[in-house]
Amino acid sequence: MKKKMEQMMAGMMKPEDMAGMMEAMIEIMMGKMNKEAMQDMMSKMIGKVFTDMTSEDKQNMMGAMMPKMMDGVNMMEMMPRCLKMMLPNISKENRIDFILTMISTLMEQGCVGMSPEEKKDFAEKVIEKVKI
Repeated sequence: MKKKMEQMMAGMMKPEDMAGMMEAMIEIMMGKMNKEAMQDMMSKMIGKVFTDMTSEDKQNMMGAMMPKMMDGVNMMEMMPRCLKMMLPNISKENRIDFILTMISTLMEQGCVGMSPEEKKDFAEKVIEKVKI
């Protein structure tokens, strides 16, 4: 099993190629596949790739893959790009729920370690920036 994981890891893309490739793949999939088709494709793909792996093997593989996948990927740049592609394709109701959850999470976690005065200043900057 270890050999199989090493072979998979060796064939992975370079991190600098991943950002553009992910963006292109998401755009193609979102434009040409409905939700059911995407779920069906992922289910089949995962079933074929991971059939002979135990849960522990899968966890170990993911633990080994994540640093390679994330090396050189700036999530602060990647996330807004993904959201720009994803959000227009989500229903208005789901989009509103998602955005409210994201904003709440960003504000709560963004304020960690801040004094009350810093939190107030931060909230004011966010409100000023968000004005539509």
